[in-house]
Amino acid sequence: MKTIRIARIAAATFASSATAAVLAQVGFPPPPPKVSPAAGVIDMHVHPAPDVFGRALTDEVLKIIARENLVLATGHVHAEEVVAVTRRARELGVKNILVTHGFTNIPGLSMAQAKEVASQGAMIEICYLQFMTGPDAQYAWMKHWNQVNTAQVLMALNEVGADSLVLSTDLGQQGMMMPPDGIENAVGALRGAGVSQADLDKMMKRNPARLLGLAN
Repeated sequence: MKTIRIARIAAATFASSATAAVLAQVGFPPPPPKVSPAAGVIDMHVHPAPDVFGRALTDEVLKIIARENLVLATGHVHAEEVVAVTRRARELGVKNILVTHGFTNIPGLSMAQAKEVASQGAMIEICYLQFMTGPDAQYAWMKHWNQVNTAQVLMALNEVGADSLVLSTDLGQQGMMMPPDGIENAVGALRGAGVSQADLDKMMKRNPARLLGLAN
């Protein structure tokens, strides 16, 4: 009986190992990390609810933002408008300014413009969604957006600096991954490209916390 039981255990062990090998061969993902790279990240740009467009950005609105110490996100405007709005907002006392996905074609900041708004205290957002846009994107609505990938992030880090950059996801649309998955993918891509953990922490944790008044 002992011989039979040992044989059965050995066969079960072999079968389990064989099954694991088969599963690995067909490309199942590895188990998640014990601590998610998304832990502690503040995502400044998500789509959990319908967008609202058509609001006029007047001096009165900017004064309210300044008075209430809110965050001004520049939205979908031209690059020259971003520069003008940032300048006027600072004149009216707005402290917290986030340039919405600054390096894709809307608004399409040049590096000189990026440096200019950063010098005025604005932070420039880079969204993981733009890593997936361009002519080969999976959905038609994503194809007209220029791709902003790790190479552009490295350039922005070199030219503008991590202190003036915020990394968000711009995710949550129907059919797309959820923001925490985008955060983990962004961290993996940027770490693989050589971005330091210190710079990632600035762009994804410390800078968003500063904008929201949560920094120590």
